[in-house]
Amino acid sequence: MRYALVTGASSGLGKSLAELMAQSGYHVFALSRSIEPFGGEHITTIRCDITDEDSLTQAMAIIRQTTSELDVLANCAGFGISGPIETTPLALAKSQFEVNFFGTFNITKAALDFLRPRKGRIFTISSVAATIPIPFQSFYSATKSALTSWSLCLDNELRPFGIRAIVVEPGDLSTGFTDHRIHSETNDLYLERVTGSVSRMEADERKGRPSNEAVRYFLRLIEKQNPSPYYVMGLDYRLFTLLYRWLPRRLANRIIGRMYAR
Repeated sequence: MRYALVTGASSGLGKSLAELMAQSGYHVFALSRSIEPFGGEHITTIRCDITDEDSLTQAMAIIRQTTSELDVLANCAGFGISGPIETTPLALAKSQFEVNFFGTFNITKAALDFLRPRKGRIFTISSVAATIPIPFQSFYSATKSALTSWSLCLDNELRPFGIRAIVVEPGDLSTGFTDHRIHSETNDLYLERVTGSVSRMEADERKGRPSNEAVRYFLRLIEKQNPSPYYVMGLDYRLFTLLYRWLPRRLANRIIGRMYAR
């Protein structure tokens, strides 16, 4: 039996990936702050807040009752906020880093002893917004940029043990993530621009690739014999990110500003 741990498994990509992996022969430990029902006998749901060390310790103890070895850790937990940097409350910005970045660090650190025996895979979902920073989504872009860099470092650090770290930057996906985005407070100086920017962004997301298509791609990456440490999902987004890197930064940033901050 192969074993996988999936975070953020109550909804969106995390839930879809947990279900697909269970159908593909894994026993999945599905972690989330709220317990959601799953069908099938190969998913164990565990209530866990990955930002809380005691909660993590309890979750890993539950997993150890079944196995002391994992083949895969899939880091899917995260949330989005939108709004101007100037009016975003510090507590909200910190909470996004706590979940998206430090929570991922916490669960990965806790899972390493489980991954070593099977030379497992650590799969982390970042975002194209890590490479192409989106105005009025600045803290989300910052957390995802941190995740991409962190995962690339992790792959080099763990490669001698046979453990591989893989990070993927998807573009627009049609998932529940859009509906769960937190819109931070704003003021009259920004209101019109923020409203237009977020509306365009969320319209693009709703027209994006469906989650079932995305997770099939994710599982192929996880199971590659010799994976790259870094992927951008979709030919169109690979071209966008290459173009962004190739253009002079002044021009590239100006183009993004015209798209999302005018």
